[in-house]
Amino acid sequence: MKYRLKKIAALLISACILCTSVNVFGATKLYDSVTREIVASGVTYEHNQRLNAEGWQDIHVLTIDLNSPNIELAPVESSGEIGKKDTVLKMLNDSGAVAGVNSDFFGMAGTHSASFGLTMDNGELLSVGTDKNISAHEYATFFIDNSGNPFIDFFHADIHFKTGPIDLELASVNKITEMKYPIYFDSHGGSTTQALDARFPNLVKVVVQNNTITKISSKGEIVTVPEDGYLIIMNGDYYDGIATGFAVGQYATTEFKTTLDLNNIDTAMSGGGKLLTNGQIARNDGVVISGRQPRTALGISQDKTKLILMVVDGRGSSIGATHDELAWLMKEYGAYEAMHLDGGGSSTMVANTINDTQNEVKNTVSDGAERKVMTSIGVFNTGTMGTPVELSVRPNTERAFVGTPISFDFVAYDSVYHKQTVDASQVQLSVPEGTATVNGSTVTPLIDGAIPVTATWNGLTKSTVIYGMTPASIKANTNSIALSVGESSTITVSGVSTEGYTGTISGGVTYELSNPALGTLVNGVFTAQSEGAGYIKCTYNNASTYIAVSVGGTEVPVSSFENSPALSFSSYPSELIKGFAGLSNAFYSDGATSLLLNYTFSQSTVTQAAYMDFVTPVTIPGQPSKIKMSVYGNNSGHWLRGKIKDAAGNEYVVDFTKNINWNGWSDVTADIPKGAVYPVSLQTIYVAALSNTNTATTQLCFDNLRAVVPNTVSNMPQDTGIADKFSGDTTYVADGSYYITMTGNVTAPADKRGSDYTTARVNVNNNIQSGSNLAVYAGSDDVALQNSVETIKRSQGGYAVYDKNGVTLIRLQAANGTLSNTNSSQWTSFKTSAISSNDKNVIFMLDRAPSLFTDAREKELFEEVLQDIKNSGKNVFVVYTGTSTAVSEISEGIRYLGLPDLWNSNGTYNQNYKMLRFKVSGDNIVYEFK
Repeated sequence: MKYRLKKIAALLISACILCTSVNVFGATKLYDSVTREIVASGVTYEHNQRLNAEGWQDIHVLTIDLNSPNIELAPVESSGEIGKKDTVLKMLNDSGAVAGVNSDFFGMAGTHSASFGLTMDNGELLSVGTDKNISAHEYATFFIDNSGNPFIDFFHADIHFKTGPIDLELASVNKITEMKYPIYFDSHGGSTTQALDARFPNLVKVVVQNNTITKISSKGEIVTVPEDGYLIIMNGDYYDGIATGFAVGQYATTEFKTTLDLNNIDTAMSGGGKLLTNGQIARNDGVVISGRQPRTALGISQDKTKLILMVVDGRGSSIGATHDELAWLMKEYGAYEAMHLDGGGSSTMVANTINDTQNEVKNTVSDGAERKVMTSIGVFNTGTMGTPVELSVRPNTERAFVGTPISFDFVAYDSVYHKQTVDASQVQLSVPEGTATVNGSTVTPLIDGAIPVTATWNGLTKSTVIYGMTPASIKANTNSIALSVGESSTITVSGVSTEGYTGTISGGVTYELSNPALGTLVNGVFTAQSEGAGYIKCTYNNASTYIAVSVGGTEVPVSSFENSPALSFSSYPSELIKGFAGLSNAFYSDGATSLLLNYTFSQSTVTQAAYMDFVTPVTIPGQPSKIKMSVYGNNSGHWLRGKIKDAAGNEYVVDFTKNINWNGWSDVTADIPKGAVYPVSLQTIYVAALSNTNTATTQLCFDNLRAVVPNTVSNMPQDTGIADKFSGDTTYVADGSYYITMTGNVTAPADKRGSDYTTARVNVNNNIQSGSNLAVYAGSDDVALQNSVETIKRSQGGYAVYDKNGVTLIRLQAANGTLSNTNSSQWTSFKTSAISSNDKNVIFMLDRAPSLFTDAREKELFEEVLQDIKNSGKNVFVVYTGTSTAVSEISEGIRYLGLPDLWNSNGTYNQNYKMLRFKVSGDNIVYEFK
């Protein structure tokens, strides 16, 4: 039978918890972007993309109703042999869980290991070690007692096997590490010892049934585990020292002394130190990894009805969390008691929401791939499949151009959100007459605008809305192609509606190469055949877009590393990898030296990387499309990558090769990412392995770094633009309208000011007042005002809101790269100010184009907030300074208007300078550059 601690007496060791609490604030929150999804009845998943003053935090939360009759929690381990690591996703898939997170700490080395803490399920002891929490709190455990009450405590077990003169202190129950000491092993560990014997030769097993030794195996003998008993397993050398104390037929017993009576426990899963005790931050109460880290945590609400599982991403765009920050997050999400689970590269959250088709990893794991771990906490939907009560209708896209079909998928749910397959052929779709055509499970828009779609199946009805669009212009998936001879690039073309929404064009695009000698164009695939430059013209209906093409290019020498650049070595995980970075005089392809990266990877399924970091980054001149270098390979099959930083501070990882499959010298190239702001610099060269079995020390050499500058493309036409409905005549008319005139930067550096400097600025000041009710200096200025109209100047201050005759103007600051870097408090105000305004029209004034924000995520969040403002019924305009020509762009209903500088960078007058003028008539507004 299965071994149950409920069947033996447990001696309780009294334990005392000492916790000091200090009220320390968490990270400074600026804005939350939250999505919530149902996993099952009583279980929700939330992803909170939080912008803090300190940086981004990606917070993933599972909230579980502990009173839900259809939800159960259980520890989950690998479905294979005992002690084998596996990913959280694999564990939860194999067990049938609908959600979960990684849980206990474990030994990192090797493919097999053991978790540190206690594991129980359905009142049965699955595993426990005896070397933790001996004299102090180290690793806490989450418990659910037999009455369903959850709590967190520290647990220690002292286990002795006694027979005749022998009193063995056991290392564990069903935890396998190095087999230095005897362990207790029952059917929860496996049906036989075959897997153990394959890993550890010469093991001796003592079989115990009904408190009697029934067998003592020979060394290495495979033994079947009795259902009504257990084994005491030890290595052969250990057994030899005590063999005379064992005999078949001898009375034997195993005594457990524990700090909690496990007879009262149904479920137990362990982790790290405590986070919260009685709602206060726990101090020095268990093992806590310091610093900002990826984190996993578990919490219990004060009324004990909710379990909160949380993962905070780290070591990437998300900064992770400190102990205090994690504690405050858990409090924010309702926890009163909380504990750490294993974090770092182990932090993983998996869920199968009603919008998913299967379990998915929801967070961004910090190693780049899931780490194999020992244990997970599984959330199970145990409710029986019932009658469908809800239908979900899912278009493959919300918007499509007139004539382009939108396909639909359908899923049904029962009352506890079990998914049920729906045969699409049995679903009836309907639309208002004349708006679209219906063909089975596809709907093809016939009009420009909103189209209600209603689905009916088995008595259930669900409606959604799709949007038809008319293409006003087109755009390609890239604006430039830089290839070597023989390489290919696939071109796709999308349409853009009058409101700047993008949609797929299913066919009808023609392609034309300005210089046919460059290569071939077949079905949108360009293959380079000879070096040179030109462009590709893509045409759909009456709209055209153009792609610059460069084949080959000029290789510009950057460095042969003859000047002994300062280097440093780093690695991840640092405890697994040894190595150094330096110079080599033995191998070189150019000059007399090369860079040397020496490294030794461990045998591990964990991602490993060895880094050569430039103390002073290597600047790459010009605007290259690629960087190229010579590499003395080691045929390791490892992944060679680099890190570059652009002029705006954005960091990118680039690939030189995913497989070092050569010995000796060979050239490799890496593409400079699209959108990088030049100049760029090489920060790091590194080698990585997602898993590794080769533990030999090896090395790579790097030499002859070059920049590949694409050929110049000349005389390329402009793309077809969009006629904006808000673009119109703003000539002054005395009709009661309100006129606003704006200018961009009007200053030039003192050492570059010409004789026309004063005259030009005077003209600007006169023109900005002419026919205006409001003059706005949106950029830098040094104009002494004697104006006859009201004037707003950026130099007057930072964030500000102006309510002016049917339009709200909001001044934002992003001079330091982003809103948060410049004045973080703006994030707490501008959305509310815009939406709460009584004005139909909102104009944001920025000193940097949103497209040039140094944080791509903050740019995306800003655009998301602008959508929220637009969807509240506002017309939204974003006016920014710092351009060389007037810019008018529309993206998803938002107008982005760029104000050109008065002066060129060399101090000469900018012939493309224009002002921006708005005419506001009640809720109506038009703009014009003039």
